[in-house]
Amino acid sequence: MNQFLFSAGVASIFIGWTLVAIMLVAYVRALNGMKAHLLSHGKPAMFKVLTITSTSTVANNSPVVRFVLEVYPPGAPPYQLRKSMAVPVIFFGRLQPGSVVPGTIDPQHPDKIALDLGRIPTLEEQASAARIQSQPLLPDNTLIIDATTSREAFYFGIGLIIFCVLLIAGILMIVYSSVPVHLGE
Repeated sequence: MNQFLFSAGVASIFIGWTLVAIMLVAYVRALNGMKAHLLSHGKPAMFKVLTITSTSTVANNSPVVRFVLEVYPPGAPPYQLRKSMAVPVIFFGRLQPGSVVPGTIDPQHPDKIALDLGRIPTLEEQASAARIQSQPLLPDNTLIIDATTSREAFYFGIGLIIFCVLLIAGILMIVYSSVPVHLGE
């Protein structure tokens, strides 16, 4: 057994899993920071829940759900948005199809939103929500923005490739460490 190859293989697998853990922690912190920044600096808007679907994924002990939302920015035409996000179970009652919730949008990037589920809507927002709930759905030819950005997908793909390379290299090193080497035959 070649001890060096075995040790290098174990180290490679350990490094791969460590990188995955670091990437996940950094991603969750970045998302939380972006949400807090967007809630404090974004443009207020109202969001009508059209559909909500479970994804069987959990993040921060909260189920990740997929929405189709109608976004009502003040002074601009409404648009539809597909978005997946982790939602604490306690807020599921506020997120039924047809319900209207307050939040904020990034004026430069209309696909970046933050739902403010923990805040009680103001009287003005409640009146706006009542108007929105009584409106018919947008026509089928309405632009639907998919909130998955290509940059996020690119970084996820690069991270996945690095992890797979490290994992495969580690497994190969461990397997080959047990193969006898015959030199000079």
